[in-house]
Amino acid sequence: MNDKIINILIWLLMAGMLGWFFYSQGWILANFQNVSPQEAKKLLEEDKNFTLVDVRSTYDFKKDFIEGAVNVPLSKLKIDTSLMQKYKNRKILLCSERGEESIEVARLLKNRGYTFLNLKGGIVFWLRAGYVLRQP
Repeated sequence: MNDKIINILIWLLMAGMLGWFFYSQGWILANFQNVSPQEAKKLLEEDKNFTLVDVRSTYDFKKDFIEGAVNVPLSKLKIDTSLMQKYKNRKILLCSERGEESIEVARLLKNRGYTFLNLKGGIVFWLRAGYVLRQP
């Protein structure tokens, strides 16, 4: 009997971990749109009402960033979402290193009435698509 209970608990734990992973990737329960690097580049070039917001740390942003991005770190947004207020009337494209931090920001902003898209896979996918980063 104990082996059966242990097996059930292990399966429940694995299911929970898998669910958390899918959630953190924005694959489930995502009430926002992810866009590919190709779609993002086209939007940024064609629609001047988009603001690209990089939510990585200031340290990482200062190393390299997508041309035209502004830096509003996730660590600061967790404390004060009003840092995004000046972009509220603009379309926002969120990006981070791998897309996970920007998904977290997307979930913070969604309930506050912002219009935004999320760069799927973040800067990693941006580079894989052959696009470059700007260095200061």
